[in-house]
Amino acid sequence: MGAHTFNLPANTTLDYGARYSQVDLLRLQADITMNPESFLSDAKSLVSSTVDDRTGKLVLTFNVKTPPKTPRLADSIAQGEIAISAPDTSPLPKRYGRTNDTAPFGGGIPLSSGGYDCSGGMTLKSTIHPYHWIATAGHCYNVGAKPTTHGVAVGNVSYRAFANGGNDFELIDTATTGASPYIWRNASTVERQYSEYGNAAGSQICFDGARTGFEVCGGVINKRNTCQNFDNGNGTVSTTCGLDQASKANTILCQEGDSGGPTYIVDNGYGLVVGGAIVGGNYTAVSTSGSCWYQDIAIMESATNSTLVK
Repeated sequence: MGAHTFNLPANTTLDYGARYSQVDLLRLQADITMNPESFLSDAKSLVSSTVDDRTGKLVLTFNVKTPPKTPRLADSIAQGEIAISAPDTSPLPKRYGRTNDTAPFGGGIPLSSGGYDCSGGMTLKSTIHPYHWIATAGHCYNVGAKPTTHGVAVGNVSYRAFANGGNDFELIDTATTGASPYIWRNASTVERQYSEYGNAAGSQICFDGARTGFEVCGGVINKRNTCQNFDNGNGTVSTTCGLDQASKANTILCQEGDSGGPTYIVDNGYGLVVGGAIVGGNYTAVSTSGSCWYQDIAIMESATNSTLVK
């Protein structure tokens, strides 16, 4: 197992006559994330925010042609802090199927490397650098591994968080293949990922591993930000933290090979609201408390300065 590695270039300040520094814009981005109602009358319409070092502006992308501005947002636009990006209304590219997908790849694809099978989760992008990734579970592959999907190269593992008492996720750099804002819901249906989920206890969520091959919904979230012991299969046990746990009576929510797959809720009319990436669960017979644990998306994004590809 490799050590935690996240090799990003050192932050650089490029002078293009920008009025606002990267620090200023990151603070503004955080303010919008934490207090969206102060900037937007409809927070659901915001699909992404990206710091543009070249122009010195925070670029907001909406899923509507006319963003629901508040006086504060209008003032930030007038002051040159914020620029508005037109929504992407192009149709999704034609896909062949979950098990024979083509680049740029999305979430939910089967992954394989070194004889181990896992699942691709959501696609992420850096908020400060031009990097795109497909997420999966940290126990799947070492840094430098080159997972494939149906024999086609996906990328190389550039970041890994997997240590006893720590998190369990990793990122596959897709610089040569690209990453798209969709997730396979079954063998032939894709849908856009558009937002992150708060994973509130008592609410329901879907699990969507590649080994299972289709989404299993109705899992009730019982625990948040918890730790769980997992059998490593070699006589040892490791503890993983930062997990959310859900269960559904008489149902297997995830199984071996689903690790790394996405969890989400389906928000009809908008797309998929991502909760995190599958880590482990009950792989044996259906029980009255079939459970599955997943790494919370908020922890993944915070640790890697990333956000969903939208």
